Amino acid sequence: MRAKKFAGASAAGIASVALVLGGTGVAGALPGAGSLGSLSGSIGGGDQCGTTTVVTPEDLVDLNQDEDERKVSVGTWYTPGDENPATIGESTDDAHGTGVLNFKQSDKGTSLYQASDLKLSDLVVDGAPLPIEYTYTATDGASSDSNTPALQIRVLGASTIDNGNGFATIVWSPQPADGKWGTAAPKADDGTFWVTKNIVNADEETELAKGSPATLAKIVELNPDATILGIGVQQTRDNDSTAVAVDTFTLGCQTTDFEATAPGPVPTAQCGVRQPCTPTGTSPTIEIRSITRFCGK
Repeated sequence: MRAKKFAGASAAGIASVALVLGGTGVAGALPGAGSLGSLSGSIGGGDQCGTTTVVTPEDLVDLNQDEDERKVSVGTWYTPGDENPATIGESTDDAHGTGVLNFKQSDKGTSLYQASDLKLSDLVVDGAPLPIEYTYTATDGASSDSNTPALQIRVLGASTIDNGNGFATIVWSPQPADGKWGTAAPKADDGTFWVTKNIVNADEETELAKGSPATLAKIVELNPDATILGIGVQQTRDNDSTAVAVDTFTLGCQTTDFEATAPGPVPTAQCGVRQPCTPTGTSPTIEIRSITRFCGK
């Protein structure tokens, strides 16, 4: 397994920036990076709403078959051991920065998920899904069973009888891309979510059959105890689309930007002082609004 530390962190302290670099790795997350917290307000107690996290190839974690994804640190982008890892490659145009997340057809499915500590119920607010969207492209295959790349939410504690831990995956597919870039964003009344297992009631009677379409709110209602392992995107094993890619992924008010290389250097700020900054050497499409540096002894 490849585990990378949080970019910009050191024994001397942690830099918290409006543009955050890197992921949190595996077990033993750094302070301030251990919880997704309120996706409409903060991460791990720090005010990072509206920020963009740049993730590069070194930040991705590819688990081995026998490694437990429950031990992956919250916020880390990872691929479980039974699936093929999506990879970050160089972008072919300036509109998508230095890189995009690439997928390919595989008999295991190709995927990438962000480890989460959220409850499934956190994804629905006042009956509507928390904003989830990603920019994507694909050249659709002739025999694709569904459009790609699909949004997937891996959960434990679902109301199933197929296994002891209630593992299931919730799936939603975007519109065909036809080789163009678009934005996938399910709406409140979107009734095309489905679950990979039968969802049952207390009497073990099926409430929602495997593969049956429903709104996310309905699925949440039927699985009150479910928690999220990871949320991300997958090109399913039955999908033969080509040139499948994702540029950015947004959950709530927090966006991940997949890049082949990290932005240029961030200027040093005084310890404990939050100040605006305009660093040199960064992409003109990325704005770093402020930086706070916390210094240790």
